Amino acid sequence: MARPIYKTYMFRDKDPVFDALKTCIQIFMAVNNIKKFGTGLKILSGISGVHISTLYGWFYYTTRSARTETFMAVLHATGQTARIGKTEVGHKPKFKVIKGGKKAA
Repeated sequence: MARPIYKTYMFRDKDPVFDALKTCIQIFMAVNNIKKFGTGLKILSGISGVHISTLYGWFYYTTRSARTETFMAVLHATGQTARIGKTEVGHKPKFKVIKGGKKAA
């Protein structure tokens, strides 16, 4: 039986974002010539700061859904970005750095 989070977002076993992330990890592994999926997870754990047990929980155990900040940290560690519609999420800084400006008090 599907567990509804929202009526428009239902899944049976695991959140579908794991499938998208797994594809990004596989691309990262192919580009960096990494053969084993577990090895790729260990490398991404070091880059992203997300604990290896979290990553193993996502792909090998019963974790049903991920927190957005951990998902995005791993996604960005692969060199990929996420989009919602036409907007890239978490990719560009929100503020411009102004040279010669006054420092905050």
